[in-house]
Amino acid sequence: MRFDIPEDMPSTALAGKVRHYLFLAVREALNNAVRHARADLIRLEIRAENSSVRIAVEDNGCGFAPEQTTGAGTHEGLTNMRRRMEEIGGRFQIASRPGGGTRVEFIAPLPSESPTPPRNSP
Repeated sequence: MRFDIPEDMPSTALAGKVRHYLFLAVREALNNAVRHARADLIRLEIRAENSSVRIAVEDNGCGFAPEQTTGAGTHEGLTNMRRRMEEIGGRFQIASRPGGGTRVEFIAPLPSESPTPPRNSP
C-alpha cells in the first residue's frame, strides 16, 4: 500500500456527517480493492484543492467494466459510495477497465470558513 498525502495538508475540520461518509466510502473502496481486484499495489491519495478534499483509491488489479454494474444485487458498494457522496454535496468518480485496474475518487466540499489552526501542546 502506498500513501500519497502532502506534508502541507491544511488542517480543516470537517462536519461529522462529511467525515463519517468519507470514511465509509473510502473503507468500501479499499475493501473492494483487497477482496476483488487481485491487486499487488493499492494507492491512497489525499489532496485539498480549492474548496474541496479529493481522496483517491487506485489499484493495479483486474479491473472491471463499470457500465456493466447495473444488475440487481451486483456492485451495491458502488451505489452506496455514490449515494453517500451525493448526500454530503460531493462527487464520486470511477475509472476502470477489465485488466487495467481501478481508480475511485471521492470529492467532498470543505467548509467555507478559514482552516483550523493547529493546536498548541500544553
